[in-house]
Amino acid sequence: MKKYVKIAAATAMVACVTLFLLSCEKNSVDPVSDSGPAQVFVKLTDVERDVENNLDSAVTGKQLSAANSTKSSSSKVKNIQQQTFSLPFSDDITVFGTLQEATDGASSASTDSVRLKQSSTNKAAVQRNPLTPGTRYIIAVYAASGQFVAQNTYISGRESETTAFVLDGGSTYTFIGLSYNSQSTVPTISYSNTGVGTLSTGSVTATTQDLMVFKKSVTLTGGSNVLDVVLKHVFAEVTTNLIIDTTIGGTITSISSADMRPTRTSATYALGTEAVTYAALSSTGQTVTFPTIPTGGTKRLSSSPTLLLSPDATNGVLTLRNLTINGTSKAEFLIPNLNVSPGKKYNLNLNFRVPCTQDVNSTVFEARDGNFKDFTAPGADYGFVMDLYNLDNSFNMTINNTRIASNEIQFQASVSGYPRNIQFADGALWGLNGVSEIYNMQGSESSPVIRITISSTGQVSLEGRKTTGGPLLPLVPISGGNLTFNNVTWNRTGSNSIRVTQVVTGATIIAGRGRGKKVISCTN
Repeated sequence: MKKYVKIAAATAMVACVTLFLLSCEKNSVDPVSDSGPAQVFVKLTDVERDVENNLDSAVTGKQLSAANSTKSSSSKVKNIQQQTFSLPFSDDITVFGTLQEATDGASSASTDSVRLKQSSTNKAAVQRNPLTPGTRYIIAVYAASGQFVAQNTYISGRESETTAFVLDGGSTYTFIGLSYNSQSTVPTISYSNTGVGTLSTGSVTATTQDLMVFKKSVTLTGGSNVLDVVLKHVFAEVTTNLIIDTTIGGTITSISSADMRPTRTSATYALGTEAVTYAALSSTGQTVTFPTIPTGGTKRLSSSPTLLLSPDATNGVLTLRNLTINGTSKAEFLIPNLNVSPGKKYNLNLNFRVPCTQDVNSTVFEARDGNFKDFTAPGADYGFVMDLYNLDNSFNMTINNTRIASNEIQFQASVSGYPRNIQFADGALWGLNGVSEIYNMQGSESSPVIRITISSTGQVSLEGRKTTGGPLLPLVPISGGNLTFNNVTWNRTGSNSIRVTQVVTGATIIAGRGRGKKVISCTN
C-alpha cells in the first residue's frame, strides 16, 4: 500500500514540475512587453495652421493604444473668418477688400490602422500642407520628471539618415519639435537654470523667425515606435494681393514701399506651458515685399508672405506708399482695422475698381451755429462724397433717416459733454505733434480738410489731412470711445436724402461740397 502512495506522490511531483517548466517557457516567449529598450523613429507628416477640432499627432507602434497618448493643450476649435470692407482710393477708384483665412491645401484629418484612434465626431477639416523637403527641425526629449534626455536634428524628407532615439519602454516622455521653416538654421533651446535642462525652464528666446512647434507626451513600449510629427505655425502670415478689376480697366504702375502693423520686435516661446511672450511693439512695422512691377504696369501684384509677431489684433494697418493706380497716386494709402490672430495664414485681397463716374447734384454749402444743410442725390449708383473745407469742430450726417455715426463726430479735445472720439489710423490727433487744430485748417476743392465717403453699399469711411495740401489719410474711431460708424441704406436707383448737422459748442461752422457719384460709360 505504501508503495502505491509513493508512486502516486512521485507522479504528482513530476506533473507539477512539468507544469512549472511549461509556464516559464510560455512567459519567456510572450511577445507583449512594455519594458526593454524602445527605439523611436521620427516621421514628419505635415505642417498646419489654424484648425478646427485638431486631431492629435500620434506615436505609433506594434503595442500602442489610445491610452498611451496625452492630448496637447494647444488643440483648439476655431472657425474660418472673413473680414470685408471698402475704402475710397480717389474720387473714381474704390477699394473693395477682404481679409480671409487661407484655405488652400486644406485636407481632411484622418486616422489609419497604425495611428491612434479618435472618435469620428472630432474629425474636421484642417489646414495642412507637407513641409518643404530640406527644411530642418529638431526634436528634443524630456523624461516624465521634466529632465532633458536627448535631442536630434532632422531634415525633412531625409529623416531616415538620423539615428533613432533609444529610450526606456514603459516610461513616459514628452517630445518637443521646433523649426524655423528654414533649410539652414534651427531654433536653439535656452534654459533659465543654466546647466540643468528641464521642460519647465526651456524656451526659444527672442525669436523673429517663422517658428513652428510640436508637443506630445507618450508612454513608449519596448521595440520600435514611430513618432508622427505635425508642426504648427506660431505666428500669423499675411499675403497681400492688389487686384485691378479686369472688366473695368486700369493698371498698377508703381509702389515704393509697404509695411504692416502691429508687430513686435521679438517673441519668446515657453516649451512647458506653450505660452508666447511678446516683446515691445516695433516702431517700423513689418516690411511687406512686392515684386518689381513690369513696364506698362500690371493688373495683379502679390506680396511675399508677411510674418507678424503679435497677439490677437483688431487694429492692424497696412500702409502702401507711392501707390499709383490708373494714373492716380497716393503718397500713403492705409488699410486700417485689420483683424489678425497668431498662428493663422491670411490672404488680404484689395480689389481696385476704377469705373468712370460723374457727379450728381454737386452742391457747395456753408452752415453756421447749429444750422443744418440738406442734399438730394437721385440715381447716384456709386454713392456719395462730401468734402469739408472748414470745420469747427464736430458734425454728424443722416443718410435716408440713418445717422452715419452713433454720436457727434468730435475732432477737438476738452469740449464739455462731447469728448474727442476720432483720430488718424496711425493714432495722430489734431492739435498734437505738429498736426493743426481742426478749426485752424483751411481746405479747398482740390485739397479738402475732411472727406466723407458713402459707398454704393452704404459703408461709411472718413479721411483727413494732417497738413494743408498733405495726403488724405484714413480716420478711425478712438478705441474705447463712444463712436461707431453705422451702415446706411443707399438707394442706387432711387433718390437719397442727406442732412448735415452740428452740435453747438461755441462758434461752429461747416463748409464744403457734397455730390452723388454715378457710374457712366467710359469714353475710351
